[in-house]
Amino acid sequence: MRKKLTKTGNSVALVLDRPLLEATGLEPGAEVEVSTDGDVIVITPRRDAARAEKLRSGMEEIHERFGGVFRRLEAGEDELTGLVVGVAAGKVRKAEVAVFLDEHPEPAGP
Repeated sequence: MRKKLTKTGNSVALVLDRPLLEATGLEPGAEVEVSTDGDVIVITPRRDAARAEKLRSGMEEIHERFGGVFRRLEAGEDELTGLVVGVAAGKVRKAEVAVFLDEHPEPAGP
């Protein structure tokens, strides 16, 4: 989406269209974080602490439930990788992955 900056006093403003605001859940008056790497400007909606905590706890739960699977993928287990890719493509049922995990216990280690 191409936009034009608008002069406002000694500053400039960026007008965001309604579809973009709706897609991000932003409303007039919402706070955003603005950052740059010197080349790209990034505008990120500010979220409340409760939402951040919900995300953190969800990530911890995923790690607890699936950490072994991620470690196996990282180790390059070809059969498991193929199953996970198959699930993502809708060609393999999740039950097949569960059977594989039951038959291949998690390796020892960190």
